[in-house]
Amino acid sequence: RLVLLFAALAVWAVRPRSGAPRLPLAIALGITALWALAVAGIGGHELITHIAESLRNFAWIAFLFTLHRHDATLRPPVALVSVYAVVALLIAATVMLNVAAAAPGAVGMAFATSALLFRLLVTVAALLLLQALHRALGPGPGMGPRWIVGALAAMWLTDFVTFSLTLLLGTWQPDLVVARGVAMVGVAIAIAAGLQRREDSVMHVSRTVAYQSLALVAVGAYLALLAVATSVLDTVGGENARVLQTAFVFGTAATMLAIGSSR
Repeated sequence: RLVLLFAALAVWAVRPRSGAPRLPLAIALGITALWALAVAGIGGHELITHIAESLRNFAWIAFLFTLHRHDATLRPPVALVSVYAVVALLIAATVMLNVAAAAPGAVGMAFATSALLFRLLVTVAALLLLQALHRALGPGPGMGPRWIVGALAAMWLTDFVTFSLTLLLGTWQPDLVVARGVAMVGVAIAIAAGLQRREDSVMHVSRTVAYQSLALVAVGAYLALLAVATSVLDTVGGENARVLQTAFVFGTAATMLAIGSSR
């Protein structure tokens, strides 16, 4: 099962040969296993599962930060630290919105939509951080970190597609849940491949990428606040509000990714 797979990877990551920062990686894999257990045990739409997903995201963001600092040729600039702080705040806001979504009636539904928007923005921000980290990985014989970064990109890209289609369709589709589970199996396999390779890569932290990512994530956080106001209008605006929300999210995500991919 997926739970056992990630739990085994968490144990494996503690080995001295596992390369990338061992303890943060083991913790992230362990929390991912707990999230998979929550999904399998109580379902993917419960509050506990949503909180577990946020904890999973936070653990992986913390791992990326330690990987950015690990054997870096330069100390990460303040802007880069700020980027991670902003993403952490987005994750915290997602937890609070998920808790508020437990309210009954239309108010709870509005908060649930806002939480889904924030989950979507967290995936976009995480993908931007992964892009910066991939650029920071200098040439070298070590391929372990690249496998792990690629696996995390696949995980968050799957989440992005799942959340986008759910927002567009207005409901969770069973096929999307199944596809997400299958994708996570591939993520686990890619991480396992990275764990068995030595880490000899050198990190080259780019200030330009750091400041660029900070600007993008900050803009995303600002627009997310506007998204909350838009979702509240769903209680009085009818179905047109959902169309506006969907257009907003796709436009924001496309803009952020396009700017982030530019040099």
